[in-house]
Amino acid sequence: MAVVVTGGSKGIGRDCALFFADRGETVILNYLSDDEAARQTCEEIRAHGGICHLIKADAGTVGGCAAIAEVSANVGEQKHRSSIAPSTPWWGLCLRPIHCGLRAH
Repeated sequence: MAVVVTGGSKGIGRDCALFFADRGETVILNYLSDDEAARQTCEEIRAHGGICHLIKADAGTVGGCAAIAEVSANVGEQKHRSSIAPSTPWWGLCLRPIHCGLRAH
């Protein structure tokens, strides 16, 4: 199972990513601008037993959502769950076009 976490490099998104990493999940970590924070969070995910895939994209745009969906598809999972940080208000726009069983938690 793969988990998409947008806004995942800091704050609540980071905490959500680590929550799933503790359960051995594959985490697709989306972030917008802080490369160093994203890299550090990805290292923490791996240290917690998860697998991390980074995707730098704006989840508030159609193009950003398409990039996130492409990375998710490339992970090779048949079903995805999505955990959306509250700092990402555009999640509804992002999830609807993907059509692969995503649901917000």
